[in-house]
Amino acid sequence: MELTYDDTSISRLNRIGVRTGWSCLDAGAGGGSIARWLSEQVGPNGHVTATELDVSELADLGSDVIDVVQSDLRADPLPRAAFDLVHTRLVLGHIREREDVLKKLIDAVAPGGYLFLEEADWFASAGLGPQLHRDVMAAAMTSAESNGFAARWGRQLPELYRAHGLTNIVVDCNVPLHESGSPGMEWLRITFQLLNSSANPLAIAAHRFEEWQRMAGRPGEWCVGMGTIGIWAQVPDARR
Repeated sequence: MELTYDDTSISRLNRIGVRTGWSCLDAGAGGGSIARWLSEQVGPNGHVTATELDVSELADLGSDVIDVVQSDLRADPLPRAAFDLVHTRLVLGHIREREDVLKKLIDAVAPGGYLFLEEADWFASAGLGPQLHRDVMAAAMTSAESNGFAARWGRQLPELYRAHGLTNIVVDCNVPLHESGSPGMEWLRITFQLLNSSANPLAIAAHRFEEWQRMAGRPGEWCVGMGTIGIWAQVPDARR
């Protein structure tokens, strides 16, 4: 996933303008690549907290600048008004209590600071690629939603941000294109295999899914991946 989405995330963070000395929260830090990048931007006078349910992949990340914290966003508290930047990537769509967690993340941002969420949205899932790929993408979206994933939640975030009183809202959409045989397609293949073994598998004939898996590993086709909606905004500074 980091190979697919890090460049987009970093481009968005550069637009925000992360500064030296900032205190940042990367909630659901995954393998830690964004937390590591943030630590380089904030420098020795800044601080990054990287949280994850399973911190095993973050074992080597801790430093004088980065704290690794095992945390469940649904149940564990966050410090209030503590961070200049709060970031998550492809996290809240998987959480049924996503709107409660959104409020918790907003409360963790210091006045004048930024909330930056990146969420999946399948708005372009049928846009490009061979028909077989489009059909599998559509079946995967239906399966994911049946399993509780909010595959269309990203597009709701601008309205939710405004309803919570955030200001200076910026929205950015990005859709990756993967060549079959690339790491991006391999990530899709593994994800769709997991969905197909779930309680709500892909509603597509087995021989077609097997054909798609073979195509996904064979270079020569360009296929649309999972789009993301990145949205960042500021918590109003009560002093103004």
